[in-house]
Amino acid sequence: MIVKVKSSLFQELSQRISNLQLQVLRGDDEQDAFNRMLELFLEIGESRFGFVAEVAESSPGKEALRIRAITNLATTQELQAMYMELISGDLFFEAGPNLIGELLRTRQTVIANDVMTDARKNTLPAGHPSIDRFMGIPLMRGNAMLGVVGLANRKTHYDDELIKVLEPLLVTCTTLLEVYRERRQRHAHELALAESRQDVDLMAAAFRSAQDGILITDQKGKILEVNNSFCRDSGYSRELLIGQNPRMLRSGKQSPDFYRLMWQTLSKKGQWVGELWNRRRSGEEYAVRLTIRAIAGDSNDILRYVGVSTDITNIKKHEEKLAWLVFHDEKTGLPNLRYITKQLSEQIRSLKPNEKLCVAYLDIDEFKLINERYGMDCGDRILKLAGEALQQELSPNDLFGRLTGDEFIAVLKNTSEQNFDLQLAAISNAVNTIQSEDFFQALTVSIGATVYPQYKSLDAEQLIRQADQAMYHAKLMGGNLIQYFDHSDERTQAFRHQQVIEIRQALNNEAFVLYYQPKVNMHTHEVVGAEALIRWQHPERGLLTPGAFLPMIENDPVIESIGAWVLHTALCQLSVWSKKGQRIPVSINISPRELHNPEFISNIANALAMHPDVEPNLLQLEVLETSALEDIERVSKVINQCRKFGIEFAIDDFGTGYSSLTYLKHLPVNVIKIDQSFVRNLTHDPSDQAILKSIVDLAKVLGRDVIAEGVETQAHVELLKTLGCHLGQGYAIGHPMSIGGYEKWLMQWQEENYMHGK
Repeated sequence: MIVKVKSSLFQELSQRISNLQLQVLRGDDEQDAFNRMLELFLEIGESRFGFVAEVAESSPGKEALRIRAITNLATTQELQAMYMELISGDLFFEAGPNLIGELLRTRQTVIANDVMTDARKNTLPAGHPSIDRFMGIPLMRGNAMLGVVGLANRKTHYDDELIKVLEPLLVTCTTLLEVYRERRQRHAHELALAESRQDVDLMAAAFRSAQDGILITDQKGKILEVNNSFCRDSGYSRELLIGQNPRMLRSGKQSPDFYRLMWQTLSKKGQWVGELWNRRRSGEEYAVRLTIRAIAGDSNDILRYVGVSTDITNIKKHEEKLAWLVFHDEKTGLPNLRYITKQLSEQIRSLKPNEKLCVAYLDIDEFKLINERYGMDCGDRILKLAGEALQQELSPNDLFGRLTGDEFIAVLKNTSEQNFDLQLAAISNAVNTIQSEDFFQALTVSIGATVYPQYKSLDAEQLIRQADQAMYHAKLMGGNLIQYFDHSDERTQAFRHQQVIEIRQALNNEAFVLYYQPKVNMHTHEVVGAEALIRWQHPERGLLTPGAFLPMIENDPVIESIGAWVLHTALCQLSVWSKKGQRIPVSINISPRELHNPEFISNIANALAMHPDVEPNLLQLEVLETSALEDIERVSKVINQCRKFGIEFAIDDFGTGYSSLTYLKHLPVNVIKIDQSFVRNLTHDPSDQAILKSIVDLAKVLGRDVIAEGVETQAHVELLKTLGCHLGQGYAIGHPMSIGGYEKWLMQWQEENYMHGK
C-alpha cells in the first residue's frame, strides 16, 4: 500500500523533527541535539558516515569547520583519541585544496560520487574507513554560512533529489546552529558583565564594546546611561533616552501583572531574568532577553539598576515558525495531520448524541503524471488551488488539512450520513472544476470515508486509518470514487495483521523448513533436480503448506525475509550435497515483491558469495508468469544479469497468464513449467492435450525445456511422453519430502531404475 507507507514515513519524520525542535526550544543538552540531528540525516540520507559542523574561526580571520556531531569511525586508538577530541569541540577542519576547502570557499553544495578518483578528496587518517561517495551541504542564513552537513557512503549516488528530501532537516539544523550560537554569545556576555562588577576598568570596556544592549538607571528608574547597542536596538539616540523611564519602550504585549511580578522578584532576589517585547522608535516590536540587576551601596540601599538585553527577535520568529510548522503544512498553509488528529480527538470526546462525524481521506488521481507532464511548480500550484477549492466547500465547523503529497483530509460534522454523501459529492465536484492557466486536464479525486460513532469505540488515529484504507480501495477500483470503509474488511485486515505477526515470529523461531519434490526425465528416468518448497511447523495447526500462509503476506515486506531464508537454506543444502559429490539442481520460487526489488540482483550475488563451493548453475529460480508480465522489460534485464552468474530461470505456472510467443521469446528463461491445471484433466480432455502440445512445440521452437507440474498418475506420465513432454514433477514421481525423506527416495529411485536397466 504505497499511500500508507508514504504517509507513515512522512508522519514519522515530522514527529522526529518536532521532537528536536521542542528540545531546542527547551534548551536541552546542546551536543545531544546535534547528535540526534546527525542520526536523522544519516537515516533519511541512507548514509553510513556523516557530520554536522559549525563554521567558526580556528585562528583570527581564518574560517574552519568546528565539528558538532560526527559518526564514530574509530578503529584504532589514535582514531578514538581523535574522535574524543572532535566531540569535545576542540578540533577544526580547515580550508584546503580538498572537498572541505571547496565547501568553505564556494558556499555551494559539493557532491563527489567517486571520491577515490576525485582530485579534491581529503586526506584521511590511518585506519579511517574509505570514503566512496560524499555530499557536503552548506547551512545558510541569508549570505552567511552557519555550518555544513556532510554525508558519506550512500549505496546510491548523491543528487539534488536527496537535498529536496532533506530540506526540512536542513532548515531545522540551520535554526539549531543559530539558536545555540545566540545562546552561547548571550551566556558569554552575561559572564563578562558579572566579572566586570569587580573590575571598574573591565566594566567600562565591556560597556563600550558589548554587542548586547546595556541600560543603567537610578533607584527610581530614570535612565542614566545607555551603550551604542541599546540605542541600535531601540532606535532611540542616547540624547533621547537619558532622563527617561524604560517604560517608554513598552509594547503593550505584557500585562501590568507581568511587570508587578518582575519588580517583586527584583526586590527579593536583586536580579530578574526573562523575555519581553519592546517597541522601537519606529513602532516596530522587538523581543529581548533581559537581565536586570540591582546594584546596592554600603548600606544595602539600591543605588542603580543595570539591564543587559539581547535582541532575540529573529530567534522568537523562528520559534513561532517552528511552533506553527508543528501543526501546519508549509507548502499550502493548511493544518497538518498532527493538528487534525488533535482536533478530531477533542471532537470525539465532545460529540453530542445526535451528532455524527465523517472522516474523509482525499487523494488526487494521477497526480504523479501531472508532475511529470507539467512540472513540479505546476503540481504545487494545483495542490494550492485544490486546498483552496476544497476549503470553500466546508463549513467553519469542519476540519480540513493536507497530509503529504497529493493527500488531504477532512472531518465533517453533521446529523445524518445522507448529508455526508452530499458534502463528499460537493468536494469531489470542487476538484473537477479546478483550472489553471498552465494545466489543461480535468482533475478527479479518490475519497475514502468512515463515519463515527461505530459499533466499537475508536480513537482519532484509528478513524483516519479506516478512511485511508477506504481511499486505497477507491484507487484500486479505478479512482474518481467515494468509497466508505467496509467494516468486514477491517476484520479481515486485523486477521491478516495477526497472521503477519505470527509469520514473523515463526521466522525468528526457526519454525520453517524446506521440503524437496523431485523432478525427473520420464523417458530416461534420470533425476534432473528438486524443487524446494517451504513448510511451516505450526505449534497448533501442524505442518502447513505455502497456500495456508503465503497469500497473507504477498504484499508485506516479510515475504522478502522469507525469500532470503529459502535462498540461504537451499544454498546450504546444495553445499552439503556438493561436499558429498552429489550434483542435484535445486529450484526455488521467487515472489513478485522480491523480483521487483531494486536490490534483488545484489542480494543474489551476496548469497552466492557466502557459498563459494556451490556451482551457480545448480540453482534455478522460478518466476510466476503473471509477475514476469508486470514489467517484462525490467524482468528480462534482471534475468539476464542473474544468468551471468550462471543461475537458471524457469517460468512457473505457464498458461495462467498471457502465454504468448511475443513475450516468451523476450524472456531469457531456460525452462517452462506447465501449470498443473492443464495436466490434471489431460487424460480425458482433448482441449488440454491440444494446449499442452502447443506449449511443447512452442518451447522447442524457442529452445526452452518444458516440465509438467501435477503429474499424479502413470497415465499422465505416458500421455505426456507421447506429447513430447519428457520432464515431470508430481505425486506419481514423488511427494514433497523432508531432506531425509528426499535422500531416501533418491537412493530407492536410483536402485529401482538401475535394477530395471532404465
